[in-house]
Formats: sequence, C-alpha cells, structure tokens
Amino acid sequence: MLSFTFGFRLYADFAMATVVSREKPAMMNMIGKAINGIFDNPADVFIRVKALDIMFRGTMINCARTEFAPKAVCTALKKEAVNGLVMEPNNQFRFSLFGSRNGTIDPHVVTVKRGIKNVMDVGQVVAIDGKPQQDVWRDHCNEYQGTDGTVFPPFLTEHDRLQSFSGDLCRSFKPWYQKKSFYRGITTHRYIANIGDFANDPELNCFCDGPCPPKGLMDLMKCMKAPMYASMPHFLDSDPELLKNVKGLNPDVNEHGIEIDFEPISGTPMVANQRVQFNMQLLKHDKVELLNNLPDTIVPLFWIDEGLALNKTFVNMLKFQLFYPKKAVGVIKWLLVTFGGFGLIGCTIYHYKDRIMSFASSPGSAAVTKVKPEEVEQKDVSVIGQPQEPAKINM
Repeated sequence: MLSFTFGFRLYADFAMATVVSREKPAMMNMIGKAINGIFDNPADVFIRVKALDIMFRGTMINCARTEFAPKAVCTALKKEAVNGLVMEPNNQFRFSLFGSRNGTIDPHVVTVKRGIKNVMDVGQVVAIDGKPQQDVWRDHCNEYQGTDGTVFPPFLTEHDRLQSFSGDLCRSFKPWYQKKSFYRGITTHRYIANIGDFANDPELNCFCDGPCPPKGLMDLMKCMKAPMYASMPHFLDSDPELLKNVKGLNPDVNEHGIEIDFEPISGTPMVANQRVQFNMQLLKHDKVELLNNLPDTIVPLFWIDEGLALNKTFVNMLKFQLFYPKKAVGVIKWLLVTFGGFGLIGCTIYHYKDRIMSFASSPGSAAVTKVKPEEVEQKDVSVIGQPQEPAKINM
C-alpha cells in the first residue's frame, strides 16, 4: 500500500517541477505557487490515498482555482493532454496511473513476419502503425528488433539469444538462456533478462540522451514523456548505490526477476514473469518550498508484475497435438527400422540362396559318401511261393 499511497503527489509535483526545471527553469517560482494552489497548501510531497484510487479510480486535482499560477498550470495540463488525466465537471481533473487505459484495446497495428521462407523469422516485427522504425532514440536503438512478445520462433537451442520488442518502454529486450526447467511435465528452457547497463554496453548507448543513468536504470522521458526511470523491482541487478538511499528494499531474483520458460520445439511461452519498477528522481530546488530539503536521489513509485502461465487445457492440447504424436512417431520409426533390417536380411538370403547351397555342398565343405545300387539281373517272370516238382503219373 505505501508504495502507492505516497506516489501520487510525489509524481504530480515532480513531474511538473522536473519538466519545467529542464525546459524553462525561470518558471520554477510559479510552479511552487501552482502546487500550493492545486493541492491546497500541502504539508509535504506525500498524499495518502487508496491504491485503487491512484491506480484506476483516480484522485481529484483541484483546477477550479482563479489564481494565475494554478490556472496557468491547469491550462497547460489540459493542452498537453497528459496521460492519466480525465476532465471532470467544474474544471476538475481526475488523475490515475492506469484508469484511462483500463478495459481498452491497444490501438497500435503491429506488422510481423509469418516465417514462410525462414521459420526463425516468425513473429519478427516489421513495422508499427506503418512505420518501419521509431523516431525516439538514436541510431539502431530505433529499430524493431525481435517479436512482439506473443510468439517466438520454434526449435530453440541453448545457444539462441531471443529478442522481443516492448512498446511500453520503446525498446527491445534480449533474454539469454539460463537453465533447463519443467512445467506440468514438459521440459522448458528458462530465459532471463534485465534492464541493462547503458553506460558500459555499446549496444545500449544510443538510449542515452546525454549522460547515461546508473546501471539498471532506463530514462523514460523521451519514450513516455514523463520524468521517470525504469528498473527491476527493488533495484535488482542495479547499481548498489541506489539501494543505500532507500530503506525497505530487498531485491530477490525469484520475486523480482524477468524470466520466461519456453517450450523449445514449438517456441511456446509456458510461464513468464515480466517485472518492471517505475522510479522518479527527487528534485531539490530552493524556489519550491516542498522541494528545498529533499535529497537528490532516485526513489521507487510502484512496480508491475505481468505474469503468464498456461492452464491445464492448453498444456494438454500441446501434449496431445505435439508431444504424444512425436513420441509415437519415434517408436514407430524404430519399429520400422527393425522390421526393415530383418526384411533386408531375409531378402539377401533369398537372393543368394543358390550360392549359399552350392557353398554348403562343395567338396571341401563336408565328407560325402556316394552309394551305388547293386547291379541285379532283370527277369521278366517273378516267382511267388516255393517251387514244386512236377507230379508223377503212374501208368
């Protein structure tokens, strides 16, 4: 709750003050008066509201003031169409972080490859809203590298480095293989990612508009038009100095890391956790009373955990349509190989049977005894019984 309750006025105050201090520092005195008018002379930079209000329902901003400074700031907010602000009757604004986006569909049209010629190109982003690249950063950082995160190429190996483009952060991420894992009896490959070190990674230097932020931080001013920094929750994998300036943070790789478990054959994401923390730099400024005693450090506003886990229905579908047929094909394959081997042997024996028989009956193969029948004189008459003498007749 606390990570949300303090964030609203902190965000509103510093968003206005930071932008003005960068672009029109001479107007900081008016910003101090505008903050006192809009928020009714707050005692500090913190406001105590419910998480549901700051996230979705919205918290009221009083723009019905007639003083010059509050009126000028409210007019500028209305003109700039700040994200999260909704006009209410009587010149009131309702601000929430995600209320205006709740229940909406992403309006962007993403063009991707289908992988007809090369299956490894499936899902690769070609253009967004018809534009082949962004116009936010410098050089290759404006390129759309990787898929849109909903589909990935199949036949992944441990040596493959994945890429996915995040429209919310205007950049691509390159998760790398960590280890083998399992999900509902299916072997998966776990990939992990982080925000990166922009100052020391040549591939990420073009994201910096001026000096790069400390390790683990990404400046979102050019992407989101808001003075915020993205990081891992609790400053995981970030510069250790960031942790020293904020109490209560305990980074845990299991709770705060970015990880995706892929089924390597189909490239299907089985489990995914995308966690991002949004931070703001405290601005110390003498012309704004609320800001003159603040430390110059970066503090968290909130962090988001977007998760994916395929349910039993989809897992069973994957098993019955991919893995069980694959196992059956493997068994049938070896049965066919076995029967084919026996058939080849039988055909070979049948084809060479004469040679085999001649080899078996050759003189040197075994001793042969020839039996000749005894020559017997042939007679035309056969006598049956004992021969008798002719009868004598007495005269």
